[in-house]
Amino acid sequence: MKIKKDINKIIKVDSEQGQEMLQFAIENGLNIPDEASLLEDCSSIWVKVRKRPMLTMVLGSSVLSEKHLDDLESLLSDQSFEDLDCLIQVVAGDLEIAAEMVSLIRSKVNSKLTGIVPAVVTGPGCILGLGMDEIIGGETTSFGPLDIPTMHIAIFTYLEQTGEFPPMYNEDIYKEIYINAKESAKTVLDENTKIFNGESDKIINHLIYVKGIDALQAFNLKTLKKMGLNARFYKQNENEAFNYLGVVVSQLMSNRIQIIQ
Repeated sequence: MKIKKDINKIIKVDSEQGQEMLQFAIENGLNIPDEASLLEDCSSIWVKVRKRPMLTMVLGSSVLSEKHLDDLESLLSDQSFEDLDCLIQVVAGDLEIAAEMVSLIRSKVNSKLTGIVPAVVTGPGCILGLGMDEIIGGETTSFGPLDIPTMHIAIFTYLEQTGEFPPMYNEDIYKEIYINAKESAKTVLDENTKIFNGESDKIINHLIYVKGIDALQAFNLKTLKKMGLNARFYKQNENEAFNYLGVVVSQLMSNRIQIIQ
């Protein structure tokens, strides 16, 4: 496939920005297929390098919902894995559903569950990441915060009813978001001690957005490691495949939950 031949052109771009990398590829003759084919292609390359299957949970601009949990249950109903990689790109949706998805995925894996985070995860995406045994990332990895308001069901209900976002610092809504984020993260970390060293409460407090800060703080991979999370940079032999995932994931708008063998 022509995409594979052009990966080296993509990786040569000295930039951390997926948009610039993708634009370079297009200018050098890369023929972009539909999103599903593109994600499947870059995922297949990663699977070949890692020699293990991968579950892709890439939602683009979609909101994680009960439907995604139903889709995942159907997908994994007759599956079991010795080791499994999970490609995670989720930025909005229900935290409790994310915690349920973690439990479901972990029940299907006998040995090691690894999260691949080449781009941005917030809210429920963080919960999914905390449910892994290890996180693999790179310079473009952005993790957190756990409780940004745009991810919560109360916000979506308000939007649907009024057509507007509620006030950022609405105390009742913020309190619900904050409590829900802490409880969901605590549930996941209590069931998965492989992802962190130290105290789970300290990690959660780091990842919680502090009301009153002008900018929502996200954390890079080095900071995650300092927090005590079991996170590492991709290995040398994973370099091109990881960066290709990052280019594709950062551009997708549709959502794909699938197994790549």
